[in-house]
Amino acid sequence: MKMYNIPLTGNQLDNEQIVSYIHQNIYTPKQVQIKAVAEHFNIAPTYFSAYFKKNFAITYRDYINKLRIQLIEKRIANDQLTIKQIAYEFGFTDESHLSNYFKKRKNINPSNYKKQEEHPTV
Repeated sequence: MKMYNIPLTGNQLDNEQIVSYIHQNIYTPKQVQIKAVAEHFNIAPTYFSAYFKKNFAITYRDYINKLRIQLIEKRIANDQLTIKQIAYEFGFTDESHLSNYFKKRKNINPSNYKKQEEHPTV
């Protein structure tokens, strides 16, 4: 197969496909759980975790959290959705759940972050 330049499929993971899958499903928490992602790519969850860390130099959980926070920050700064709507969009149970998640990672609650974005200090 290799001498005919036919790509081998099966256990070959494609980093672009992984990132694409994550970005397409980031709004559905169950779809980006390690178990679901590993199942989607037909590999063992433990192998996926190790593969991700080796190839992306970050743990899968950290990657997901950073991506979520970046997207939530953009939504808050955009000022078109309420915190409640953003919480719903990202699959949080309620506004409080989103606020706790955000504050744990940014050391500021979403409402104060929004005010800070509206009136940045010079």
